[in-house]
Amino acid sequence: MADSLVRNPLKTIALLTTGAFFGYAIAKSRFTSRNQQKTSYSFKDINRTTDYLSLLKYVQSKLKKYPPCLERKFVRLADSGEADKTEFRILQWNILARALCYPENNPNMPKEIYEWPTYRLWRTLEELVRHNCDILCIEEADVYEEIKPYLHSIGYTSIFCPKFFSPCLEMVPNVGPDGCAIFYKLSIFEPVNMSCEKIAINSEMNSQIFIILQLRHKPTNKMITLVCLHLKSKESYHEKREAQISEVMKSLKSHLNGSFEDGYQKHPVMILGDFNGEPFEKFYDLIRNDRDLVLSDAYTFFDGLKHPTTIKMRKTTDNMIKRAIDYIFYTPNALKLTEYLELPIDNHDLNKNGLPSLNYSSDHLSLVANFKFI
Repeated sequence: MADSLVRNPLKTIALLTTGAFFGYAIAKSRFTSRNQQKTSYSFKDINRTTDYLSLLKYVQSKLKKYPPCLERKFVRLADSGEADKTEFRILQWNILARALCYPENNPNMPKEIYEWPTYRLWRTLEELVRHNCDILCIEEADVYEEIKPYLHSIGYTSIFCPKFFSPCLEMVPNVGPDGCAIFYKLSIFEPVNMSCEKIAINSEMNSQIFIILQLRHKPTNKMITLVCLHLKSKESYHEKREAQISEVMKSLKSHLNGSFEDGYQKHPVMILGDFNGEPFEKFYDLIRNDRDLVLSDAYTFFDGLKHPTTIKMRKTTDNMIKRAIDYIFYTPNALKLTEYLELPIDNHDLNKNGLPSLNYSSDHLSLVANFKFI
């Protein structure tokens, strides 16, 4: 079935159109708000950018009065060899919704870091573009319609799944619902199958959703299945996150069973997102101990420790909150981790003032990694 979808160009076009229409139709009808602002972008500016370097140069020209973006380095694993056509780069990032970015009682931070049109838009695009990733998985994407034209102009296409009952719609003003989005380069990947789904537990309606996207990697002709998700927030909701992951895993396996009649155990799978929970929670064990998928955590380091992916100050405390809650899970028997973007755990300003900042537009750090098909 999967082969027939890609081999037939009309079905491939239909998939792209359906995915784009799904996100647009839902966001503009059922999930709109009277308090919604219009997003704006300049087609004249976008037409000047034809590749990631030209877009990066343009974006950074908008940030000249600010300090450079948070410095981070890639670490290549010793046994990875040279990069070749079997390798691809993927980003996971909660970009921090425009409607949910407001002062958090942090006197050390200038107010301009919360301004979207003059600062956060350009810093967000800078982080999305500067690593030249083949796939971008992002959460809290209430600004999807605004960043989409910039990324599409340099060869990406995308799918967006808005949240049910998005908290962004309760904010005044807002630009619409947040949700999950996946961007991928059409020069590297072609779509096979896709699904936007809500997480329903015991018939209870939640705002959480997830995307399942199957792609074919053109250089190797191999397929990969991606899941992009955003689980329930608040530390006290660990039981709900466990139940949500259980439902996501069931749905994922159902999709895989429908695509691979001879079994999917050796099929490349990645689950990425903001899980809002740390590795000691039960959802983590559900994923790591699953016997069918056999998934590893790309950002568990050799010392067995997890470094924080979100560092911020809350109104209710004077202490800096540091938590490891963002993940890239992958199947190590089908994908080999070759390189990852380090987390700046020793950055003095970051540890003192938290995020967002004049160097970074979100309260979450992006996770970026390279993988090779085995």
